[in-house]
Amino acid sequence: MKELSCENCQLSLHGYCSGGVKCYGGNPIYPPCAEIDDFDDEQWVLDYIESEERARKNRAQRQAAEKKKQEEKLHRQQLKKEYEQRNRLPLEHIKQLRNKIKINKKMLVTLERRKCYFESINRVNQLFREGNCFCPDDKDLKLITEQIEDINKLNESYNVKIEEIKKYIKEQEKIFKRNAKNG
Repeated sequence: MKELSCENCQLSLHGYCSGGVKCYGGNPIYPPCAEIDDFDDEQWVLDYIESEERARKNRAQRQAAEKKKQEEKLHRQQLKKEYEQRNRLPLEHIKQLRNKIKINKKMLVTLERRKCYFESINRVNQLFREGNCFCPDDKDLKLITEQIEDINKLNESYNVKIEEIKKYIKEQEKIFKRNAKNG
């Protein structure tokens, strides 16, 4: 290595070199000018400064792009969290309606079995015309039939509500996706 003179060095004047050889407890760290034989070459200094400026700008652009990407990711996560919070209650409502439909279907099975039982007893009684047997009244059959119809109507109304809630959730999802794209 040649003897370094940092007094008139353009790199140290422009702030690209701290001047001289540095040592931080290990091997010496030489400045960029240590490898040049004719350091008075002004073009080399300008090229070095230009390359350092380009590298600094590239680093700044990468950092800005990464920062923007992180901000977009955080924004999407926030939108998703808001979307999930907004749709949590409708989804719970759908779950409750489906549970009610399940319970009603069990009741329907029980009522239909009871109706079938009453109808079979009536048929047997009509065939044998025995007066001292248990004979379900037509009122009982009508009541059971009405209960079955009511439960079926109730289940239909629950299904309509479920479909309305699903449409609402789909609309919210479209809004979420649109907002996520627009940033």
